[in-house]
Amino acid sequence: MVDTAAGTSQAYSADDFESAAERLLGKRYKVLKELEATPAQICSAFSEAFFSGELGENDENQHDISLMLTVSTDLFLGSGQQLLTDSQQQKMPQPKLELADLLRSDVPPDRGVFVLSNRPNID
Repeated sequence: MVDTAAGTSQAYSADDFESAAERLLGKRYKVLKELEATPAQICSAFSEAFFSGELGENDENQHDISLMLTVSTDLFLGSGQQLLTDSQQQKMPQPKLELADLLRSDVPPDRGVFVLSNRPNID
């Protein structure tokens, strides 16, 4: 797997996944293993615990959380591909800067810019 943000390769094994899940989920992981849960079901349980705030991120579990998020992403979304090469210019929208400029301006915005299409006639 390639970490596109860092441009480095980061591999994980089934043992890494199992160990991280066991450390993070504890008893819940043991119950899932007894029920012969699939990796996707384990990732779902991890996601529930992570997004509900049950895990409490700290320095000790940061690597495990990162690994579980990576595995979950790969399972549910597939491994990502970088669509633009580093040499291509990327113009990212800056909505906060544009909004800040708009709020500082004394001139009201042109409302025609915000209209995407005319309203349909409803008779």
